Amino acid sequence: MQPPRDPARFIRNTFPTTNMAPADVVLGQASFGPAGYPVPPTASSMHFPACVYSDGTRFYVCDTNNNRVLVWDSC
Repeated sequence: MQPPRDPARFIRNTFPTTNMAPADVVLGQASFGPAGYPVPPTASSMHFPACVYSDGTRFYVCDTNNNRVLVWDSC
């Protein structure tokens, strides 16, 4: 699990069976590499994402320091 102030959230489609296994998807930045906090925020950037939720169809991430909730239409 990444530090809580990381500007991205990572998704795994399967449970990892080895240490340091890469994630399948990254949210909040264009790639798996280092990212900063763009000012103003972009449609997909995040600054201090604090919570995630899924209703089975959509995926929600609270983007705390940008005062918004980002929504993806498919999980």
